[in-house]
Amino acid sequence: MAWFAFASEGPVSWSTDAIAAPLVKVASSFARYRPRLRLLGENVPCVDIIILVCNEKLDIIQDTVRATFNIDYPAYRFRMIFSDDGRNRKLEAWVLQLAVDTPNLYSTARVKYRPAGYVQSWHFESRYCCA
Repeated sequence: MAWFAFASEGPVSWSTDAIAAPLVKVASSFARYRPRLRLLGENVPCVDIIILVCNEKLDIIQDTVRATFNIDYPAYRFRMIFSDDGRNRKLEAWVLQLAVDTPNLYSTARVKYRPAGYVQSWHFESRYCCA
């Protein structure tokens, strides 16, 4: 009886590995061709890039924000929303200084001690993004 259990376990585990991989290859060869789409020109959709941070190192956040502005996309068709959940004062000063030179940078920070009845809106109107 033990010999039968060993014989049945061996081919079953072998067959799932040996049969599944070729079946996936065959199925993918019959898949529908999908061309790659590229955006050309200046007629591109508006995009919001949201960076959420909470007590990360300042140099990592600064590198991320700078890299965001170096993307290959028209600057007037995207806006970057920076949200700091930790409310770091140094980071807030740096972002506000950077926002003077870059009009599509928006900054928010969480209010830690809210008065009764205070409601903060985290939503931005997308209609104001692009002219």
